[in-house]
Amino acid sequence: SFPHALHVKDVGIECAKCHSPDKHKMRIVTKSECMKCHHESKDIDCAHCHKAQQALYEGKVKAYGVTPAPDVMAAAKTKCTECHELKKGTQTVLTVKAKCEECHDAKYGKMLLDWKQEITKQENAIAVGLEEAKEYVARTKKAGKDVSQEETLLQQAEANYLLVTNGRGSHNYRLSKDLLKVAQANVDKVLAAKRKK
Repeated sequence: SFPHALHVKDVGIECAKCHSPDKHKMRIVTKSECMKCHHESKDIDCAHCHKAQQALYEGKVKAYGVTPAPDVMAAAKTKCTECHELKKGTQTVLTVKAKCEECHDAKYGKMLLDWKQEITKQENAIAVGLEEAKEYVARTKKAGKDVSQEETLLQQAEANYLLVTNGRGSHNYRLSKDLLKVAQANVDKVLAAKRKK
């Protein structure tokens, strides 16, 4: 969700700067106009807006079943702007891949793409499993059965899943893999209980 409070209350931007005064919620600001404030040439603190990514990168997350650790690049004090070329506008995995290859070699760029693909595949599988497990738990609870253990497993699975999804998993590949492994295991436990019944 868009951080309206940050823009309106903290920064003091008027609603009409981005939205039509004539039609409620209609956005009139363009992405390039947003970028005039964001990612301009002055030194900015990326974590001001990108809190989830920074927390995952630095391993400063509340995780379940995993001991968080910083990404190797964070441990080496690599700054966001060393991997993200802010002057090129929208960031994609391909723009970051090019930055990997500037400092390292082509195999690092390919490794990033592999990480992104692997994490996305795991996220998709967990998202599907979470929905199925949540439906099962809701039906079972409605039938009057105790599902507190399953609810805890799903809450922890979803928390770990969201850390990776919101933090963009490639910001800390090893931690993301571990978080998703626990999330998948928790979902699998709930779905195993479903299959027993």
